[in-house]
Amino acid sequence: MIILRVVLHTSHEKHKELKQALLSMISDIRRETSCSKANAYLNLENENHLVMLSHWESREELNAYLRSDKFGALLGTRILLSSPLLVFIDKVAMREGIEAVMALRGSG
Repeated sequence: MIILRVVLHTSHEKHKELKQALLSMISDIRRETSCSKANAYLNLENENHLVMLSHWESREELNAYLRSDKFGALLGTRILLSSPLLVFIDKVAMREGIEAVMALRGSG
């Protein structure tokens, strides 16, 4: 699995506009062929910090999305930001769930 993480920092004045833009973009991302999940998150300590995460099954499909006009629209939100947009692409080699935590705690 490949995770695309986009970190956005905005001002209080631009927060609502950025949030609305992200909400409309999320539904488009979810329709991409190998995107299994896409969500936007708000930092509970600072509502002007938002993170958009999407999970991809194929790097080729992610690359196609990164070259698309849809991702270009996301890059266009830079005018609403108070600091540079941050983009991270992580490849996940292994995933564990609550059973791993419970086993470590001796209650699994």
